[in-house]
Amino acid sequence: MPSRLVATSSKTEEAREMRTDDGTAQLVNADSGTVGKANSKTGWGRFGAGIYTSSTSSKSDDYSTSPDPRTSLKAMVLNKVVVGKGYKMTQDNTSLTAPPAGFDSVLAEKGTRLNHDELVVYVNEAIRPSYLVIYDEI
Repeated sequence: MPSRLVATSSKTEEAREMRTDDGTAQLVNADSGTVGKANSKTGWGRFGAGIYTSSTSSKSDDYSTSPDPRTSLKAMVLNKVVVGKGYKMTQDNTSLTAPPAGFDSVLAEKGTRLNHDELVVYVNEAIRPSYLVIYDEI
């Protein structure tokens, strides 16, 4: 099956470890890439209850915050995502809990409603973290 390397963001309340410039340990998202966390950051999902990723890093950056108010460091996880047979969508469908019948994922295309691409999967097994990127917001 086809796969992509895409990014998800990290927020403070879900935890692992990140080092700040003063060497103290901070928290980094350990499990936001699970269906159980679907829409927990925004309260809704344009394409339903799935795991949202994007190949556009600025899209993921929009959902990332620094875990420590004393630093501007942020974290982003690059993931391998199995796309399978992707269903292309340009209109919202907030009631989805799975891709349409016969498809494995949703490919949300940039257009009228979206200014960045999104890839949405609905099973945890379709996504695996590959790299943790810690960066400074300038």
